[in-house]
Amino acid sequence: MDPRLPDAIALFNSLEFYACHDCLESIWNDAPISDRPFYQGLLQVAVGLYHWQNANYRGAMLLIGAGISNLRHFQPEYFQIDVSSLMQSCHTIYQHLPQQQPPRSPFDFPQISVLLSHEL
Repeated sequence: MDPRLPDAIALFNSLEFYACHDCLESIWNDAPISDRPFYQGLLQVAVGLYHWQNANYRGAMLLIGAGISNLRHFQPEYFQIDVSSLMQSCHTIYQHLPQQQPPRSPFDFPQISVLLSHEL
């Protein structure tokens, strides 16, 4: 796992999706080939949510859909991230995007959950 990932998660969970994008893009550029689709999926979801915040529903739909497609291969968890939970939240948003409803509150946005390590 890239040591910058916790910073990207904090930005994502603080709804700072543009800054999260910048951080994830840097991680993605340096990542091994096998991890790139995971980081790209997170990046696409973050940018999609940024578009949703700014009422660009078409952009949100395209990027959240692409992010879901990339992240599905990393379920249920990857790098201690609960990918399944994030995917479920993204699917819910994706299904409602055609109605072009803006987010009503910060609670409408998914959060990235970090799972505790089982190692002692």
